[in-house]
Amino acid sequence: MLQFNTQGYCEENNRKLKGSIDPKIINKYQGKEIGTPQVSQAMVPADTKPFRSNRSSKGSKIQEYITENNGFDWRLYASPIVGSLPNGDLYVIDGEHRFNMANIFLPHLKKLPVVIVEFDNEKQMADAFWKKNGGFTTRVSNETQLISQWHSDTPTALRLGKTCADVGIVVAEDIDNFVPDSHPSNWKIKVRALEATIKIAAKKTEAIKQAVELYKTAFNVQKKKAGNQHIEMTSQLIQALVFIYQFKAYEEWMKKNPTLFADWFIDLVATKPVPKKHLYEVEYPHERMELRYLGTAYGLIQDFFGTLRANNVKNVPSPTEMRTAYEAHKDKKQEQKQTD
Repeated sequence: MLQFNTQGYCEENNRKLKGSIDPKIINKYQGKEIGTPQVSQAMVPADTKPFRSNRSSKGSKIQEYITENNGFDWRLYASPIVGSLPNGDLYVIDGEHRFNMANIFLPHLKKLPVVIVEFDNEKQMADAFWKKNGGFTTRVSNETQLISQWHSDTPTALRLGKTCADVGIVVAEDIDNFVPDSHPSNWKIKVRALEATIKIAAKKTEAIKQAVELYKTAFNVQKKKAGNQHIEMTSQLIQALVFIYQFKAYEEWMKKNPTLFADWFIDLVATKPVPKKHLYEVEYPHERMELRYLGTAYGLIQDFFGTLRANNVKNVPSPTEMRTAYEAHKDKKQEQKQTD
């Protein structure tokens, strides 16, 4: 298998590409064209760079396109969109898969037909990218969308980025595509998980910071997957830790015993170093996806307080308050049934 996501390939071809393509597929379809190129506004070099917030192409998806269509079929693809800046720089803002397909399977082409769109600056270009790919026909991931929104100074994205910088994490789509890039971190979080933790923390950034620091310390043996610069935090677990740190019923006790929970959790992780082993999905499942962290939080608190009592620690709180929070959704559902 040919790996195209290597640093050498990306630097040599100005490309972003994930995964691999079977060399037999390249040999079979290289140079094979169906139809004729579209008549477009301009011809640009085939090695035109993708815009910095552009997503990475997947080798498996390119292979699927080529195999399904029996070659590069010009009749199926509209011209890519290339953004032009006042200084003459050109960047691909839509059509990165098509550029990669052409470079891999039609290497004899030195230029490709594109539609040129003029922008005054990169901020406008980033804004156009996320609006087209985030809310038009072709959707990108939440992470890619937020990264583009951040580059275009969208207020919501900037707020999320500030939280990331404050607590030492990033939102990342790829090795070189993450924000805030001024605060690099080995740890990344999904956009939806980040939004959820902020909501759970109820504006208490300190709770997020405590949870993130504990997560990093406890799982410091976690390793990056091949081709990744960041380690992804398990959403359900980081949300549960944030919930515990902001839980009002135990706030005073936690202040009087500031290290007990962290020390216990680190010891727990030492015996089970995989984050997903701590989700308590079997003992405390939750039927609502967005509230599953409550079951994890309840399971952790129950075990934590139980361990303290077994070790004869005095004045340990009851897990009843956390259980009440975990089961609160049942009361809400019952009320909804009565009103329906």
